[in-house]
Formats: sequence, structure tokens, C-alpha cells
Amino acid sequence: MPHMVSPILNPTSLNDTLTAVTAAHALLVKAAKESLPGLGVTGDDNWGATAKRTPVVLPPKDRRPACMADAADRHAFAEVVNQCATLERLIDVLDWAISNLGDYEVKTCHPTTSSQKAKDQADNDLILFRKVDGHYCRFEISDVASSTADGNGKELKDLKSLGVQVAAEGQSWPPDRVFLVVSTEFSKYLMQPTRHGLKAGRIHYREAGVQGATRIIEVLPGARENAIAELEKLQPAE
Repeated sequence: MPHMVSPILNPTSLNDTLTAVTAAHALLVKAAKESLPGLGVTGDDNWGATAKRTPVVLPPKDRRPACMADAADRHAFAEVVNQCATLERLIDVLDWAISNLGDYEVKTCHPTTSSQKAKDQADNDLILFRKVDGHYCRFEISDVASSTADGNGKELKDLKSLGVQVAAEGQSWPPDRVFLVVSTEFSKYLMQPTRHGLKAGRIHYREAGVQGATRIIEVLPGARENAIAELEKLQPAE
């Protein structure tokens, strides 16, 4: 099935990527809003089932951004809502990266589909690359709404995709900087220090940035307390 928004698989500037993703998000929001009036006259007894199946119809291909040229003409309303929420996280992290990782460019970006991890190489929702030294920053993006639970195990899935399997003893840490891009609510859950790998001291989280309602959380090795102690050793004595 064609992607709703095509992935970026070639080196692209942060600004060009942000422009493309923002245009795709605007089109999807407009198309979804235009599908809403019919839901207001749907009987209450079948409202949920009807809303779930309400089609969002995209405009003709010549009126779409290039990154949506191959998208199907019709999509379920609920699917578009979910994809728009994830796109909003992506837009926020690209905005943040322009200010904080301006010497990087986009190597890979999957706006509306999960990355397809190959056996011999990393693939994530967003991968940034710095030409001068070959360094990577890798991101997994989600829109979990809960602040108290992770019912679908999204956190562990994303950590595994980033190469950080907290249950695996002796696993080498990836050479890249790795991040979770999440909602404000889910960040509150993630930052609690009493869960699985955090409690065991194998990893810790650092809030690297805030952009709108999005939190960019860097995943780092070891216990947070040990990391702070190491940083304090590097501070010059007064």
C-alpha cells in the first residue's frame, strides 16, 4: 500500500524536510476537517462506528505536495487523526533540530510509517547525519497520550529499535546519540526513575528539548546519578 506521506531516503536539509512535512500535515488536516460535517448528523447509536469508517478524501494528485503524490485517494478518518498527531511530533523535533543540530542533515525520515529495520543497518523514524565527522542522531517518534502507563509497550519497542535493549546485559552502547520524541503526557511517565532499566541503572533519560507540546528525550547509558558524578569531576575547582 502506498505511503500516506512518502519517506525521505536521500540526504535532505532539515529545512527542506520540515517544509515538506508541514505541507503534508496541512493538507491532511484540511481534508479531515472537510469530512467532519457529516459526523454531526450521524445518529448516536452508530456514531463511533460511522466516525471510524468516515473517509478522508485527498485532493487530486496535482494539488498535493510532492511527498503525497503516491498516497491513496481515501483514508479512514481515525487513521488520519493518528498520523497527523505523529506528524506534529515530527514537525516539532525538526524545528528543534534546526536550532540545536543545525550542522546535521536528514539521512532518513519516515513521516507516516514505521521504519523498516534491516538486519545489517539501523533504520529509525528520523536519522540525522553530520558530514564533517560522520556522526548520527537517531529518533523514534510516537504520540502515546498516557502519563501513567504504556499499555502497548511502545517505550521498549523504541529502545530496541534504537539499539538500546535494557534487558540485555553487556550490550555495547550505540555510537550515535539516540532520542525518544514523545508527548508531554508520556514524558512524565518515562521520566519516573522507578521502572525497568531506569531502576536497574542501565540507562537514564535526559530531557534534551521542549518544542511546543513535544518532548525530546535523550537516552543515555548508566544511572543518572553516576553520569552527574562524572560530569562534576570534569568541573574546574573554584
